[in-house]
Amino acid sequence: MRAEIKSLIVAATFTAAICIGAWIKIPFLFVPLTLQVFFVNTAILTQKARYATLSVASYMLLGLLGLPVFSGGGGPGYVLYPTFGYLVGFLLAALSSAFIDKKRVYLQSLVNEALLYLCGVLYFFLVSNFYLHNNVSVARVLVWCFLVFIPGDLVSVILSCELVKILSRHRVLQNIPG
Repeated sequence: MRAEIKSLIVAATFTAAICIGAWIKIPFLFVPLTLQVFFVNTAILTQKARYATLSVASYMLLGLLGLPVFSGGGGPGYVLYPTFGYLVGFLLAALSSAFIDKKRVYLQSLVNEALLYLCGVLYFFLVSNFYLHNNVSVARVLVWCFLVFIPGDLVSVILSCELVKILSRHRVLQNIPG
């Protein structure tokens, strides 16, 4: 029971960190870097899949209930924002962690990023073209929603993986592989 409570506290802490990370913007190359990807990736790497999923799902629920925790605000209407697909990608990445060995932090991070971009780019294209009727080309969506974010997300993921490795050596969190 005590381990369960500790895991729930860690999950809630990551939910709060993801909420805060969405609003922290660091100037970086083409687009500002937020700490959202860093905290989502770290949550996935340091928790069992069900707690990582709980962290991300709680974040999404808070935003959809109207709390301004997404980088563009919050509320149920946010599902119609072209960028909502990235949030769906966060959730799928958390779910995918049940199938990857926790010691393979870079592999899990690569899967996380692939799911994030797959969902984000596809959702952006579909909402922009079929809901907002903006007639945005695939090439433009790939540049806007994928290519410009790669450098920042790469830095974020590397820092996250290295932090997890340090934490695992020191056994800071119970669920960290090591």
